[in-house]
Amino acid sequence: MPFEKYKGNVDPPDEAYSRVTNPERFRPLHDTMLDMLNALETRFDVERVEGYGLDDELEDTELKRLTLARSSIALKPADPGAAPIVVAFTDFPGLGIRFGRWYRDYFPGCGCDACDESADGEMERLKELVDSLTSGGFREAVFHSPRPLLSAIVDKLKGDWAPVEGGYLGYAASDVGEMVMDESPPIKGESMRGSRCVTEFRGPSLRMTNRHPMNDARALELTGGNPSLELDWKPWPLRPENSQTGA
Repeated sequence: MPFEKYKGNVDPPDEAYSRVTNPERFRPLHDTMLDMLNALETRFDVERVEGYGLDDELEDTELKRLTLARSSIALKPADPGAAPIVVAFTDFPGLGIRFGRWYRDYFPGCGCDACDESADGEMERLKELVDSLTSGGFREAVFHSPRPLLSAIVDKLKGDWAPVEGGYLGYAASDVGEMVMDESPPIKGESMRGSRCVTEFRGPSLRMTNRHPMNDARALELTGGNPSLELDWKPWPLRPENSQTGA
């Protein structure tokens, strides 16, 4: 059954969420990503690092029962104030990408028949995120804001409480929550209860904010014991030969 069947207003059957009819439709993601990385390396003043073990979390594919299709690639801007990017290539085929210090995303995000993603759509989504990062429209922040026990219990009873794997004092490597796209105010000065990680992507056609709850112990570790750690990443520097022409 072709994956296109569930487009439009047709609700997919339950089994479509665990079925991948044609994963090979995502094969172009690898070549297109390699072309994009080559173009970025040509335009911007970055160091390219290629090999295995560049990012333990991205390359830990046990959860998805995948293997790496090739070595990972990292681009690290010459300006340490600009956010690096790391790309892992899986044999799904797909991509796992780290933007900056904490934010990870996967292309396709799922790949099942019900989600009905395509290589073209995923590359367009990826290009918007990369453009935001290289132009200085990417921000990250971790807020350590312990919640009173009573407040957490009330939220749990209301159904607003999100459990964190590993318990209160432990933490998992991912600590992942739900992504939301909205018109929220910037990260700085954000008022919200509970420890959390917040990321922003801003660009001409993109305005995306991602918030997820974080274990208090994990947040405290990341902030170095401070109430927050906010990273306002700079634009990627152009290579000297490109800065002369404005390319």
